[in-house]
Amino acid sequence: MLWGGREGQVVLSVETGEAVEGFSLQDWADLIEEGVVISIAGLGLVHCFGQDEDLVLLHAGEPEV
Repeated sequence: MLWGGREGQVVLSVETGEAVEGFSLQDWADLIEEGVVISIAGLGLVHCFGQDEDLVLLHAGEPEV
């Protein structure tokens, strides 16, 4: 994803229940109810929900089988 000229990675999705290694939905359950958590270079973790015109999907990973 690209935001403000910075690249980032979705590390957790509440809707799908998916998270990359090192992140857990249970750790965030009391803090967020929807959306995704993105790790953005130079900014840190950002919680995004709803439509955000500044975010552009650059690459989607392959689902694990």
